[in-house]
Amino acid sequence: MTASTISTELKKKVEVLLFVHNRPISSRELVSIIGEPADKDNVELCLKQISRELDLADKPYSLESLAGGWQLLTRSEFAPLLKQLNEVQKKETLSKAQLETLAVIAYSQPITKFDIESIRGVGCGPVLKLLQERDYIRIVGRADKLGAPVLYGTTKHFLNVFGLNDPQELPERDDIIHTFKDKLHSPNKKKDVESKEHAEKN
Repeated sequence: MTASTISTELKKKVEVLLFVHNRPISSRELVSIIGEPADKDNVELCLKQISRELDLADKPYSLESLAGGWQLLTRSEFAPLLKQLNEVQKKETLSKAQLETLAVIAYSQPITKFDIESIRGVGCGPVLKLLQERDYIRIVGRADKLGAPVLYGTTKHFLNVFGLNDPQELPERDDIIHTFKDKLHSPNKKKDVESKEHAEKN
């Protein structure tokens, strides 16, 4: 393996680690994670090269040296856009009661409001309204019983958010709330917020 090949592979590894890390990472940490044949001098050369390439390519993010390490951060002019994204993510977050109601509907659809409240043991009118407004559930018909109450089911948006092609792909019932919480709290959210805060300071 030639020196140039090693350099290219090393640079790719450094880029990957920078991309997934949500805080500044030092060249020493990068060397420790990558292992042989990486060394501090070569890693620092890769960092400088990556930083220079991002600047020349006029990317919306840059590699910054801070707090004794390096981190990929969005540029200051995109702070308003990140703020808007943060607001959207806040709207996507659901409370425990909302998640439980959504889980009942997902597993029992089509289902009436009365049956949902019977399962949960509490009223759920406001929760159902919010889930409809956020396009997680919809009215799919009416039950063939006295008063013809509406039936609720999940939507395509629900499937998209939770990475499903069909309701049949739902996880085991005992895991559903944990799964829903994981899906609605993206691991990249913290990095987005930190990047936004840094950009706004600049």
